Amino acid sequence: MECDTLKSWWHKQTVIEYQKHEMTLKQDDLVRRISEAFGNKPPPRVEDIVELRGDIHERTEIRRIFGGKRWSELDHVTIEGNYDFLSFFSPIGCHYYLPAYMCAALNAEKDSILRFTVVFHLVPPRRSASENAKSCFEEGLKLFSPEEREVVCQYLGYFGGLDPKDLVGRTSRVALRLFWGKWH
Repeated sequence: MECDTLKSWWHKQTVIEYQKHEMTLKQDDLVRRISEAFGNKPPPRVEDIVELRGDIHERTEIRRIFGGKRWSELDHVTIEGNYDFLSFFSPIGCHYYLPAYMCAALNAEKDSILRFTVVFHLVPPRRSASENAKSCFEEGLKLFSPEEREVVCQYLGYFGGLDPKDLVGRTSRVALRLFWGKWH
């Protein structure tokens, strides 16, 4: 009996390790695709990366931390520590730094607020949202190339395919269904 239990445990552990390995391969492949799609463009002008709304401290911090830096130079610790800054970027800043946030979220813990924040920012505003929110979203979308839109769909599909009960997964599926899926 003990032998059967040990075999069963060993089999489960092997399956779990295989799934983790497969997930890591998919994460690495997705990070590579994000890097290829968004490329290594020079960063936007510092004065163009932040919305004029919000308090002066947040705008100053965003410019200090992100200004003049390529998205690919930003480490995951910086991105995760400043997850809330995604709300204060201008459409130009959000488009440019989004791949850094996407890559950091792929490497974040399952229950990380960063994962939800990135996915949430890819959901189109509701009809009841302010005209400013709608116009910012639409303005930002015009900046995405077809390759960038495709990789955003793959990113949302990745999180949407994980845990069906998870908030990040459900939100990813909503973003795909309501908007991004028309490019996939």
